[in-house]
Amino acid sequence: MFDLARSIEMHLHSTEATRERAVGGVTQGLFGLNQEVTWEATHWKSSAAWQENRIFRTMMMTDLFDYESPLGPLGRCADRFFLRVTWLGFFESGQRLFSELQSQQWTPLTRTYPRSMQSANQPVAIVTGGSRGIGAAIAKLLGASGYSVVVNYAKDEAAARSVLGSLTSAGSRAVGIQGDVSREADVVRLFEIAERELGPVRALVNNAAITGGMARVQDVSPAALTAMLAVNVAGPILCAREAVRRMSTRRGGAGGAIVNISSIAARTGSAGEWVHYAASKGAINTFTIGLAREVADEGIRVNAVAPGLVETGLHAANGEPGRLARLSPTIPMQRAATPVEIAQGVLWLLSGAASYVTGTILEIGGGR
Repeated sequence: MFDLARSIEMHLHSTEATRERAVGGVTQGLFGLNQEVTWEATHWKSSAAWQENRIFRTMMMTDLFDYESPLGPLGRCADRFFLRVTWLGFFESGQRLFSELQSQQWTPLTRTYPRSMQSANQPVAIVTGGSRGIGAAIAKLLGASGYSVVVNYAKDEAAARSVLGSLTSAGSRAVGIQGDVSREADVVRLFEIAERELGPVRALVNNAAITGGMARVQDVSPAALTAMLAVNVAGPILCAREAVRRMSTRRGGAGGAIVNISSIAARTGSAGEWVHYAASKGAINTFTIGLAREVADEGIRVNAVAPGLVETGLHAANGEPGRLARLSPTIPMQRAATPVEIAQGVLWLLSGAASYVTGTILEIGGGR
């Protein structure tokens, strides 16, 4: 690492001939960095800089980034995320380099993919809560169907990294962006980074949600209720707001589609388990219908998918690992859905095959 720092120091303060040697040193240093160093966020994750720049990429050193940089070879071999790491204080000269880079006009970093994956018409989709369960299945299916995918996640960086790795290894353009959808600043940053990294957003899947825990209404705490409504109701509305601002043909956009993930619980009520969660999904259904009618003549379709019982880790995470086995016999098809089966419904609603579908709540519940 110290050799790398000296190479950067040389790049900033030496002659052109020496700079050329310095760039070579930086290149060797980058290839010498273990991948885990890039992902080792525990030492600086709580810093203000981390909070300001919560974006990550898979950093396999066999993947070089193709873009034009005012710093020439150095810019082409040094990923912007790595430069942020230097700014966080791994070595002092990194601060000066980062300051110099900030003053330059950068073209967003993109991976080199097969020519078939580089179409200017490739739509960009944001999937909130895309690191696990239904969200991960949606992200992977969209990538396999030709979308460039933004995988948003709140906390589980390792899971998001896994999804992102699956996407990029399959040839999809993808980026992971950390953000809490209940925070307006995080939502705005999510869309800004998505556009900068992949291009105009044409699809949004509002999947991020929390249950608030299993409890009868009489036992629900104010804190749990407030947090759940902030993520499940305010979050999708804020995300949809940013999407509409960019997609609306009235505002110069090219149109697009929004799919909100609701739940059959909005209809059944989930008595004795999580009525509060069911109520938040009822709000999503109302929001879906209202927004669909509001922007129908602006090139934006808005629909919702309401899954029933699904094979995810949600049940165990809420203290009910046997919930699938307990409730499956109550479903006419006698089984829970797989996440991919839910993702297929989302893909259809985003596609041109559903071009005359808006304001619809698509239930996928095995007949329940």
